[in-house]
Amino acid sequence: MIAYLRQADTIPTTKVLQREIFVEAERIRSRFRDLEDLRDAWGPARVLHHALELAGVARTGPTPPFVSALSSDQGNRLRPVLQELLT
Repeated sequence: MIAYLRQADTIPTTKVLQREIFVEAERIRSRFRDLEDLRDAWGPARVLHHALELAGVARTGPTPPFVSALSSDQGNRLRPVLQELLT
C-alpha cells in the first residue's frame, strides 16, 4: 500500500517535469527556428556549412563539390540570424 501511495504521489510530479521539459524544449527550438527555416528553404547542408563558418564556430573550408555555395544575398540573410543566435 505504501509503495502504491508513493507511486501515486510521483505521477503529478512526473507530469509537471514533462511539461517543464516541454516548455524548455520549445524555448530552445524557438531560438533556432529562423535558422531551421533557412535550412529548409536552401538545403540543410549548404546552410549548416556556411553557418558554422560565418558564426566563427569552425573553419569549414571550401564548399564540397556536392554542395553549392550560398549566394551573397543568402549569406546576407543568414548573418543576422546567426548574430541573434550568438547573443
